[in-house]
Amino acid sequence: MVEPFESKALLVETLVSQGQPELALAELSSMLAASPQDCRLLGAKARALNNLGRLDEAEAVFRQIIAIDPENIEGLAGLGHVAAAKGDLAAAEHWWQRALQHEPDHVRSLKGLARLMAGSRRPEEACRCLTRVSELEPEDTDNWLNLAELLQFLDRFREAVSACKKAAALEPGRAEVHETLGRLLYSLGDVEDAEQAYAAALRNDPDSQEAASGRALCLDVMGRRDAGLQLLDPYLVAENHLPCVDYAAGRLLSGAGRYEEALACLKKTVSSTDRNWRLNPRPWYALGSVLEKLGEYGEAFDAWSEANRLKPALFREEEFEERVRAIIHWYTKERIASWSGVGADSGVIRPLFIVGMPRSGTTLVEQILDCHPRVHAGGERLVLENMAARLWNQNRRVGTEDPVEAGALRKKWEQSVEELSGQAVYYTDNFPGNFMHLGLARIFLPEMSVIWCRRNAADTALSIFANDFNRHIVPWANSLEHIALVWKAHEKLMQHWLASLGIPVVQVRYESLVENPEDQVRGLLQGLSLAWEPACLRFHENRRFANTASFDQVRRPLYTSSVGRHRRYGRKLEPFLSALSL
Repeated sequence: MVEPFESKALLVETLVSQGQPELALAELSSMLAASPQDCRLLGAKARALNNLGRLDEAEAVFRQIIAIDPENIEGLAGLGHVAAAKGDLAAAEHWWQRALQHEPDHVRSLKGLARLMAGSRRPEEACRCLTRVSELEPEDTDNWLNLAELLQFLDRFREAVSACKKAAALEPGRAEVHETLGRLLYSLGDVEDAEQAYAAALRNDPDSQEAASGRALCLDVMGRRDAGLQLLDPYLVAENHLPCVDYAAGRLLSGAGRYEEALACLKKTVSSTDRNWRLNPRPWYALGSVLEKLGEYGEAFDAWSEANRLKPALFREEEFEERVRAIIHWYTKERIASWSGVGADSGVIRPLFIVGMPRSGTTLVEQILDCHPRVHAGGERLVLENMAARLWNQNRRVGTEDPVEAGALRKKWEQSVEELSGQAVYYTDNFPGNFMHLGLARIFLPEMSVIWCRRNAADTALSIFANDFNRHIVPWANSLEHIALVWKAHEKLMQHWLASLGIPVVQVRYESLVENPEDQVRGLLQGLSLAWEPACLRFHENRRFANTASFDQVRRPLYTSSVGRHRRYGRKLEPFLSALSL
């Protein structure tokens, strides 16, 4: 039988948790008069006051609790929550840390610290807190979603997807979970899975404009633009529809050549009263592309400039240049020639790295090669990039001569490779930034081949500046001066590899490829010792879709309209050209 006091204590705690703090305070008045030192009752009172926004009174009661019991977790954690609500983040962290000293697995304190650290640009620490919460309370859907958002920010996309899938398994009928999953999968390039996640969100909430917009963008990349536009139609005609609908419609209408309609949608997006969308760089990039199609080159460049202004990225010039110097110094011709290679499996998997500056034709070349039965397209992969980053972060290392470590790197690369299809022997990685890491790859992939895609410097710079790159992966893309710095480093490194790598490097000029495709494709295949394959000239019929900035271009036959594109912009590119000549 429940004692009367225990019954009343449970009642007030229930009232507080169910959002009835006034009733809880009324019940507590007489109870505390009888037991003024009862920390459990005082905790309920403090929480009720906190929920009513009476923060000073709540703080006073929490302090009363720790005066009675200095190690009382309720009091310590409560003071953290009150301090955070008042904006005193240092005090909040102090109280939560004190609570965790006494009870390391106190969930409320872990969650509070996670919110504080995430808002203070300490995402790694926040992630550790939420990871522990997920272990303690694995059925907390909101925690899995919050963890997924943090992991995405840290570019740990696969882990973010895993966290989000756990949330979806817990609450399969919750549209928000599927929307988040769709967004994460789209960021990873898993467009078909992203489309299915958005479709699941719409089944749970047919009115979700965010899910409809996300699914429409997926359908566009998948080559089903008409279906995407049809999906958006009922949302577009709805009064007061969200900016995400206008943005998605603008993107799809532009791809369909309906530029005036696209312009109207995108102008609505960038002038939205929703601050999150008004300050979102994505619609500005899309707006610039539409204005260019309409011949408004000055306005187009201004839109791209605004997009890049809204997407600041921390590019450490000095560290980048130090890293380039270290690579060239370490990877000498003599050192590379001395390597015997680590576990090369002859003829099983032939890594083929397609490198160059972004927007230099790497996706186009991969799409052409994917039409050959002996080639399997792997897309833009960050395996080498992540390996190199880990080495650099370990005392500025750029390579290894330890055969055990090299063997581990090879195993990691092999584990990342998809199963080859049919007769394929080449497996491509077309992440352009691998031009930095060819020496590292040469250590443990001695059987590798390389294609170097090259394009006019000014055309390349303009195309980079006009596209929405991941600022964590390409942090230099939003500044013409930074693009020039990386361009020069790219040329310097590639000339170094040509002289020292010890393997042939097939070079492809974008301008030559689009002007004389058959001769260039024949030369490309010959450089890889591949037989002629006519299907390579019909790459635009390839059902594979590429989730890069070039996804739309590779669906069309080759065209030359992008050659000399920079001439339309006159002095707008002067910062790049000036920096390039320094």
